[in-house]
Amino acid sequence: YPTEEQQRKIAVFLNQKTSEIDSLIEIENQQIEKLKEYKQAVITEAVTRGLDKNVPLKDSGVEWIGKVPNTWESGTIKRVTKKITCGVAATPEYVEEETGVLFLSAQNIQNDKINLSTRRYINNDLYNKITKNTKPEKGDLLQVRVGASIGKCAIIDIDDVFGIYVSLSLIKPNELVISKFLYYYLQTSIFRKMSELYIDYAGSQGNLNVEDIKKIYIPIPSIKEQEAICD
Repeated sequence: YPTEEQQRKIAVFLNQKTSEIDSLIEIENQQIEKLKEYKQAVITEAVTRGLDKNVPLKDSGVEWIGKVPNTWESGTIKRVTKKITCGVAATPEYVEEETGVLFLSAQNIQNDKINLSTRRYINNDLYNKITKNTKPEKGDLLQVRVGASIGKCAIIDIDDVFGIYVSLSLIKPNELVISKFLYYYLQTSIFRKMSELYIDYAGSQGNLNVEDIKKIYIPIPSIKEQEAICD
């Protein structure tokens, strides 16, 4: 036990130092938020204006998007996808890993990637039933459609066979768009503003219906330009 005087000096020292550290943490957090805003601005600028700042522009015909390079097209997300669907609505009965198939939900989409630190499994019969018409494949996108994380997305880059819960939308790009370009577009402020028009807050949490995702507009550069923008 230190003496009372020593205890007081230690307490004063720690109060001062921890306060300084807390201030630094707050400054860092503010910088992180500014960098996130800057990151989104860079993405939005690139996927709606391209990389050539001198290219002639034309009106996209969509208020939210504004002008785009005159060689680009624009259309709804339905035009650039083969299919958009969502997972099973009922909460399934989970099984052990040894006897089941991986089952992903919104909690598995973290930091724009698929995170498998939390794993759940469903039986093969349910998996076959919910993927009878459409199976998630590499290169497809998963987007959170329910709750506080609405809009977060990831490109499927894992080899595991899996099914998805209703909190996720499965988006399958077609030949007009590469997965990475669509992935970046889904992170833009433009997509988020347009999706806000469709989010249903009638229940306890927001819900972005897959049919509404299809209605949202997207600029469509050539595949070569999409690849350059993504690079």
